[in-house]
Amino acid sequence: MGGGCTGAKHFKLIYASELDSNWLKDVNIKTHYPELIPYVNQLKRSTALNAADCLAANNKLPLDKVYWNAGCHGNLYPLNGRTAAVADSVQASTLMAKRATVIVHRLRLLKDSGLHHLCKQHASVLLPKSRYRVQMVYPKRGPVQPIGRSTVRWAAGVVKPKSSEDYSFIIWQKQNCCLS
Repeated sequence: MGGGCTGAKHFKLIYASELDSNWLKDVNIKTHYPELIPYVNQLKRSTALNAADCLAANNKLPLDKVYWNAGCHGNLYPLNGRTAAVADSVQASTLMAKRATVIVHRLRLLKDSGLHHLCKQHASVLLPKSRYRVQMVYPKRGPVQPIGRSTVRWAAGVVKPKSSEDYSFIIWQKQNCCLS
């Protein structure tokens, strides 16, 4: 906020998973996500790329080219509310927040001001992971983390076994602005 950046300074709700009819359904990746068709077989064998994305996110920033993965949290696709093989509820809810961000990008409801569009925003179907950060705000305020960084350190003491605790996050997006 502030500085040379101008734009909307109000809150807008642009997506609610509760209103998405596919959120709790298992969907066919090839049918619902045509951008993945060239990678479907690679997705099944992408353990090394997923590990590289996790390592990159823990050291600095995630790999944007591995756009189907959320680093240490697992695959971003399919874009629904079902998770498999997650360590705990914090990791699962963090992954869900990231999947919702991907959905909003696919719907072109979020604009990005990346390196190729410094002074104006453009729609991007794929999530530029390196331009986003996640911060837990409930039930415990956590540090701002890049997409895909392991939750092991910062979520300690948050997970309550056999609890139906809900989590809230702020998703931060980097903006490039030009003074006019």
